[in-house]
Amino acid sequence: METPDVCPVIPDERYIHWSVGPEERVNLFECYVRDAMNDPLIQQLAHQFASRNPSDPAQAILDGVHEIIEYALDCGNGSCEHLMKGRLIVESGKGDCKKKSIIVAAMYRIVGIPAKVVWLHQQDAGMDSNHVAVKRCNEAVPSGDKPTAVKVFYPTNAPSCDAGGWEWVETTLPGAKVGNDPYSELERLGGNTGRTKL
Repeated sequence: METPDVCPVIPDERYIHWSVGPEERVNLFECYVRDAMNDPLIQQLAHQFASRNPSDPAQAILDGVHEIIEYALDCGNGSCEHLMKGRLIVESGKGDCKKKSIIVAAMYRIVGIPAKVVWLHQQDAGMDSNHVAVKRCNEAVPSGDKPTAVKVFYPTNAPSCDAGGWEWVETTLPGAKVGNDPYSELERLGGNTGRTKL
């Protein structure tokens, strides 16, 4: 399923059936990112967080998101995949890796940083769950992706990075540093996301 240039109207909340593949999931995440970008609350918070550190707005936004959204698994134990519109995520104050990634990517784009939500397909690498993170464009990074141990799925119509390279942003745990591989960040920060010790 290719993401259309204009996403269809998305529901406030949506459960994703286990049979939905990674390609369709990242394209669905892209639609939720686009929706969050148009929400006045998300726009206000993006500018507020970015203004805290104008020399590094990406890190300032990531830190701000950690202040307002606590990590929490869907359905309490990760047994389901649940999406929500950005405003509902912020108002709930809770979100797993995909929800936090949707908010971070939307806020980055609001302040002019190209970003996309990506799916790390860990089950092919023998892990018991998958993971979602963000990649953002950084002019100081050479073009080309850093290698990772798992297959990464990208949305089909996300922003391009013509001025530099894509850089990882691990959104799950507070204290994560922009630019570090998700696996090294999860390990450095304690590594337990509630499902899998990475």
